[in-house]
Amino acid sequence: MPGALPSETEIGSLPRWARVALAARCGRRLQQILAAAPGVTREHLRVIDRAVGAAEVSAAYGIVCHDARDAALAADRLHERFQYCETMALPIVSAVACCVSKAAQYPDGVSTAAAYEAAVAAAKFGGMAGQVRGDVQELRRLALDEEWTDDTPVSPEVFGAPDLQGDRLGVGVGEFPREPRSESESQAQG
Repeated sequence: MPGALPSETEIGSLPRWARVALAARCGRRLQQILAAAPGVTREHLRVIDRAVGAAEVSAAYGIVCHDARDAALAADRLHERFQYCETMALPIVSAVACCVSKAAQYPDGVSTAAAYEAAVAAAKFGGMAGQVRGDVQELRRLALDEEWTDDTPVSPEVFGAPDLQGDRLGVGVGEFPREPRSESESQAQG
């Protein structure tokens, strides 16, 4: 299916630093969209930027950068504060920052799951499943053509500029769904 989100298995088949670069790419796309979301502050965007930057640098040099651990700690702190927040944007910001920073901090252990979770967020909240699929296909093509291994560094420039146009019908880029109501709230209004 051309516009479908790649599976975790497909993402896991990419070389290590390609997975980290993919997580960073998804985080960078969402960072730009989340900047306009209600309740998201510059502090929140700085945490995401730090996480994405650490992942981009780590992938580009093929080694865990010195800021990856601190970026992950900042993302964890943000996520602890906002994971159950009533607005949807803040938990998304914190979750994406966590995923991207974990991919950079632990490229061998969790980069597949972290990249997949960042891809899910880009698809679900940015409407970018098709773009993520295109990124995975491009990484796969480059990995085969250039004989990448798990040790091959992957620069963010392999992707070009992020395409921020959503591909999910009915939901525009930057539109965030409301938090689902509990059953008691639904019954009270119904």
